[in-house]
Amino acid sequence: MSESEDFAEELLFLSYSGTSILPNSWRRRLSEYGELAGIRNKRVSPHTFRHTGALFYILNGGDPFSLQKILGHTDMSMVRKYIQMTSADVKRQHNIFSPLKNIRL
Repeated sequence: MSESEDFAEELLFLSYSGTSILPNSWRRRLSEYGELAGIRNKRVSPHTFRHTGALFYILNGGDPFSLQKILGHTDMSMVRKYIQMTSADVKRQHNIFSPLKNIRL
């Protein structure tokens, strides 16, 4: 089965009637879900999901160059803003991917 046969629609999220969900409806619904989930210290929005998805992509071993294409950015400066890592994230990534990890002395 080819990629074009996998999905009949180009849109990922559709309304009950099969039309595109309006951006404001999607934003409002996410905010409501955040409140219901008790999330108080973070903004729950499509943009936050985009940032979180980009960071998880990198933390799961994805490379920043393919992420740049996925996000649709022409240069890496914006991608850098999307993948700001905490010190704990950097340490964990270093422990996984360090070239010294597999050297046997």
